[in-house]
Amino acid sequence: MKELRRPFLVCFCGETNSGKSTLINGLFGEKLCEVSDRPNTEKIIKYQFGKNKRSGDANADVVEKFLPIEFLREFH
Repeated sequence: MKELRRPFLVCFCGETNSGKSTLINGLFGEKLCEVSDRPNTEKIIKYQFGKNKRSGDANADVVEKFLPIEFLREFH
């Protein structure tokens, strides 16, 4: 039961322009991801809770975005 209370990781993968951002925004009921008819992501984006909105490169392949959205506390 203790394991169920830990934050967890959710990953969405798909081809360019397949609707990943729209799906994420719809599932969470928040505009987390930018939606465009053109490809706009070349890196993995990791969304996390943060008291202040900010983003930065975690490494060459991953961008971390911190947003003050309460449900993000549940994700790792």
